[in-house]
Amino acid sequence: MREEITDTELYERYDDMLDECYEDHPLGYSSSDILKNCDSTAYRCGFSDWLDSELGETIEEVDDKYYDKENI
Repeated sequence: MREEITDTELYERYDDMLDECYEDHPLGYSSSDILKNCDSTAYRCGFSDWLDSELGETIEEVDDKYYDKENI
């Protein structure tokens, strides 16, 4: 039986990966929050790249809605 992953869970997994890879800001902001709020384009592009890398590894399939086809 296949487990369904919600939108929120996908973004939480991506944020967790970012936060594990990069140190928090000295004022306590997480890396994922900084990227999401300061450079939303880089955040979305990174999310798409992360999804591509996770497909077949930890995620079996995703809906096309996660890929912004107009900005690729």
